[in-house]
Amino acid sequence: MKLENNIMFLSETLNSIKKLFTPDNTDDAEFKVVDSILSIEESLKSQLESLRIIFEYKIDKDIEIFGNQNLFLHVLSNIIQNSIDQFTSSIVHKRITLTCLQSKNLITLKIQDNAGGINMENINDIFNPFTTTKPLGTGVGLSLSKNIIESKLKGSIKVENKNDGALFIIIFKATN
Repeated sequence: MKLENNIMFLSETLNSIKKLFTPDNTDDAEFKVVDSILSIEESLKSQLESLRIIFEYKIDKDIEIFGNQNLFLHVLSNIIQNSIDQFTSSIVHKRITLTCLQSKNLITLKIQDNAGGINMENINDIFNPFTTTKPLGTGVGLSLSKNIIESKLKGSIKVENKNDGALFIIIFKATN
């Protein structure tokens, strides 16, 4: 099961890299953030359940983003999978929480876990290519995610440690 997930993730990563270098925006459209979250929840459901991770979200069902939804899904999947990978067996109440709020012209999406956070030695480099803390990591995922957010979805992304975990904050311009 884990091998199949890794192969699918690698395939999606390669497709995302390919799309980054293609100027074609024909897949861009408005899409609801909640639909993307529900899709990710469904794709990760068995993994979350087997590791006893609570996955929760608080998202206004009407919030929409303009861009390529598949690239957006890739970014969210990568961040959430990184959170899942960081949980240790010593953490009893594992939790990943997504919140998305719109205020006037901005949409703020927060992805918070309680997996221990990012080592302060690495936090400033976490979006640099080939930076990894995983034994078998490539250091491509978060770098690619930042590139997608900034160049394809016209947003910004940052990370900080908060409440015994990592907090990713992604900001987009509102479309409505």
